[in-house]
Amino acid sequence: MVDLSIKEKIKRLSQQIVEIQRPIRILDAIKWDSRVETELKKTRFKEMPQIGIDYYQKIDLGFHPGKKMEELRSVLDSIKPILGSDPLGELLRDMVEQYMDVVRLLLARGTKQFWEYSKKLYGSPRDHFFGNGSTIFEMSQILYSILSRIDDRVLGPSYPENCDARMVVDILHDRFRGYFSGNLVHVKLSDGILADASAGGDTVKIKEGAFFSKRDIDILEVHEGWVHLGTTQNGLQQNTAKWLSKGPPRCSATQEGLAVLMEIFTFRTYPRRARHINDRILGIMRVEEGANLLELIEFYRTEGYSEEECITNAQRIFRG
Repeated sequence: MVDLSIKEKIKRLSQQIVEIQRPIRILDAIKWDSRVETELKKTRFKEMPQIGIDYYQKIDLGFHPGKKMEELRSVLDSIKPILGSDPLGELLRDMVEQYMDVVRLLLARGTKQFWEYSKKLYGSPRDHFFGNGSTIFEMSQILYSILSRIDDRVLGPSYPENCDARMVVDILHDRFRGYFSGNLVHVKLSDGILADASAGGDTVKIKEGAFFSKRDIDILEVHEGWVHLGTTQNGLQQNTAKWLSKGPPRCSATQEGLAVLMEIFTFRTYPRRARHINDRILGIMRVEEGANLLELIEFYRTEGYSEEECITNAQRIFRG
């Protein structure tokens, strides 16, 4: 029997993890269809849409959860015998356990347990900053008090949203072609996303029918392209640590933090953008304290958001 090197063992294990997690698509499994927004408007935001266990059971996961847990358990059990006490073994075990929690999260759609697993995987406004006694929510309150005292005119101009989705696809395609070497990344229209833009794998999806300002396009270039696609592309270049091309849930906070930080470093962001991001944290906290969908929509309305923005912001928080 050939004794594999440590690098070859890690490569084989990481490739297994990449293949096992491939069919798991969290956002596809929890997305709301257009009827939710239609119902909200029809009742003039007086009645809650019917979204519960039965609603989610109609959405196919794209994999068999029982079999997926068996596959993950099998690779989890094989890591220590193969890698022993190597620290990379602990990292791989933690990653596999995260994916197991993802399966549990999706099985809990429409129940309170979904929130528990979501908080475990993605964090909470109650979490403390590393090396700091303050929580994310406490810092968010401080930022809110600062931003809310600034006159709207000082928050930055409202840039005209005069670029349609097709135009944004073309502009970003040209910019990414100059930034990324080779034909590594793509930009395309999508009618199946809630946010105006979303990055995954090698593609940035732009919501069909959405309109953007030129400032929005600058932010998308850095946030979705340079950071989200860039880190993925870097991971794909790794010959041994194949798992680096697939960020597990607990990487999300680092990814989003890095993306926002790059917006600042490249002078793409502005105070109004900071207020939008901060209001999302405040909205999540309200939900953790018991606010329902209608109450969250009302919060955004009182903060000056349009009806469409109120609905979109609330949906993004409640879907998990």
